[in-house]
Formats: sequence, structure tokens, C-alpha cells
Amino acid sequence: MLKVVRKFSSFEEQEKFEKEYWRNASAAEKFETVEAIRAFYIKTFYPNFIRIEKVIRKRKLGED
Repeated sequence: MLKVVRKFSSFEEQEKFEKEYWRNASAAEKFETVEAIRAFYIKTFYPNFIRIEKVIRKRKLGED
């Protein structure tokens, strides 16, 4: 992820730039950003997290 610093003279200018940036960003860039945020969140709030466990309960056909 490329980090860039920009100065804006108003919040409106900054919001306009952000909307335009995400509108023009590729799907790969969007996915990379979301993945980085997800990894940061997990590392911050669940430091002992290793993997997601999948739990399956077998039941007979028609059973609730």
C-alpha cells in the first residue's frame, strides 16, 4: 500500500478528493485496503487469533 500525504484547504475539498479517489481505484486496490484494515483490526482486538474454526453438526435428513 502506497502512503501519500496531501494538504487540503477545507474538509469539503478533502471529501471530494477521497470520493474521486475511491471511484477511480481499481478493484485490487480496494481489496488490498480492506484486507489491510481487516488484518489491523484482528491484530489489535484479537492478538491471540490464529484462524477461524469451522464447526459442523451432522444431522439426518429432515431433522431440525
